[in-house]
Amino acid sequence: MNIVIQKIDNLCLISLSNINTANTQNTQNMENNRQSATGLPQVIYKSMISSDLHDDILTYYRAKESTLEYVKGSSAFPLRRQIREIPDVLAQELSSQLKITMSNYYTMFEPNKKNIRIYQSNYGIILPHRDIPSYPGDTHTCLIYLTDKFVGGVLSVKLPRKETHILEFGLPELRHLNITPEPRVMYGIIFPKDTIHYTDELLEGDKIILLIDCKVIY
Repeated sequence: MNIVIQKIDNLCLISLSNINTANTQNTQNMENNRQSATGLPQVIYKSMISSDLHDDILTYYRAKESTLEYVKGSSAFPLRRQIREIPDVLAQELSSQLKITMSNYYTMFEPNKKNIRIYQSNYGIILPHRDIPSYPGDTHTCLIYLTDKFVGGVLSVKLPRKETHILEFGLPELRHLNITPEPRVMYGIIFPKDTIHYTDELLEGDKIILLIDCKVIY
């Protein structure tokens, strides 16, 4: 079952279920911290940053774009350009805005200012994978769209269904739900790092995203 989220006023809050954990040194930390007040993990997709901050970050990237080569990370990713850090003033403002935006949804939300990246893609598929924390304590990934004028390359988050969900809503042949938010500039999605996610094929356009590792406590 694929849920395409297209009509969003300001917030989409999706309660997840029974996510399998990855074998990393932070697995237990993720397990302890990914539970909401209802006992279920959550995916949040909403407007994350101001237009001014968006413009400042994108302008910074565009100024460096011509000097960047396309590189390949792990086998899950296509060739893409990347910047592994942004200026301190932008990182600080980004952290401040995200903390304010997320204050209503988490007991603690702490962006990792040491691990902010910008990626640019023009083609290719990102294969299903889980994110591995680069720093101990990071539990979630925050992905923010800096552009949205592209075709394909849309993120999906794969959510295993619990038996109770199947009993309540039926369709036992569907063991997973795929959550696919429509890309929007300044909108971001936050999900636990041990959640499987991927994209379909990017066919045309200029896809630029901002990635931030975060520590979340519900």
